[in-house]
Amino acid sequence: MVLAQVYDECPETDAELIKEAEGLKQYRYFDKKDIPRICYGQRLDDGRILGKIWKDLGKDYFQVKNGTLPLSEADCDILMQADLEKARRCGTLINSECSCF
Repeated sequence: MVLAQVYDECPETDAELIKEAEGLKQYRYFDKKDIPRICYGQRLDDGRILGKIWKDLGKDYFQVKNGTLPLSEADCDILMQADLEKARRCGTLINSECSCF
């Protein structure tokens, strides 16, 4: 993710910043380290695969991971919010809002 990107307007939230920087990819893709990802850069091998979030989405994880089933933008927003909530609990975000560079 490129954080030093120049924006016409500063994104108001961390979610907006991630959406703008990452872009939406509704099918599985592989990053430069060959890690399977989807949506706004969410990992498909991070241990949540059999967890509650996939049950809530009502999607077959293995079809998504194999690249045969896309996720909707709403599904991607749910995955991103789960990642952001986890990061906030772990204290890995400086704050929940970005500041312009």
